[in-house]
Order: sequence, then C-alpha cells, then structure tokens
Amino acid sequence: MTPEQLLNCTRVVFLDFDGVLNSDEYSPPGDDGFAGISSYHVKYLTEILDQTGACVVLTTSWRNDHNKANPYEYAVQALINVGLQPGLVRGMTPVLPPMKMTDYTLRGREIAQWLKDNPNITHYVILDDTFEFTKEQAEHLVQTELWEGLRKKHVKQAVDILLDKAYN
Repeated sequence: MTPEQLLNCTRVVFLDFDGVLNSDEYSPPGDDGFAGISSYHVKYLTEILDQTGACVVLTTSWRNDHNKANPYEYAVQALINVGLQPGLVRGMTPVLPPMKMTDYTLRGREIAQWLKDNPNITHYVILDDTFEFTKEQAEHLVQTELWEGLRKKHVKQAVDILLDKAYN
C-alpha cells in the first residue's frame, strides 16, 4: 500500500503477536531469548490482508517493550523480516493504564480509543489468543490458541468479519 492508501484504509486487523504469530510448534527464537514471529503464521495473516485489502494495527505488547529503543519499529521490522509486505502496518493502539490490577478489558479499551481517533474505519477484526475485550468487540474477535497460533481455519473467520460486519 502507498502511504495515502494506508491512511485511507477502512478495514483493520488489530494484531497480537504471541499466540497468534507463533506457537508451540512454530516458535522461532527471537534475538532477545523470547519467542519470535513465525513465517508459517504470517502467511495466514497475508491471506487475510490480500483477500480484504485490510491494513494492520498493532495491539501486541511488543509495541511498548521497554527493553527496545524503538519497540514499534522493532515490531514492524520483525513482521517484515518474516514475509509481511512493507507498508501494511498503519500504526498501533495507544498504551493505556489499567483501570485496576485485573483489567480484563485493557486491550479492548485501547482498541476502542484507536477506533474513536480513526473514525474512517468501517470494518475490523481482532486476532488475539486472549479475551481482553468489551462485549461489543466479541463479534469482531478471532481467538487463536496459544499453542497453535493463527491457522487456515482462522483465515475464513477473519475474512468473513472484515467483509461482512460493518463497525459503524
């Protein structure tokens, strides 16, 4: 996508990494000793993007890793290094403080804030292995399993949501 197309993108994939783009079976080591991103899983993400014209917004904790000088750029480059076409990542959700120690909607609140700040979005899907979302966001969630990550069965679900479930 060109920078202009990226800004005009109306379909968004909110993307977690761990448990989505890696798994027990496909978990290459990252340069920091933690699990890296698997090209096996990124090919499924690419299928979703190709079929829908969607762009990516990062929700992963990688976007604010305090051990990296520029964690957002590190996360984007990690995606590119395993096959994601450059120019498909539109940004990241804001990092909000938890409302309480057990804030099980934190990621959902961050997504809600990003959507509020980007009113041109018409469709979105959330790819995540957890459920830290609001009730309203549940119909937009494709939940993966930590041990298997993103698979072919999730591609159809995500494409259907991005093409059918209007947000606004």
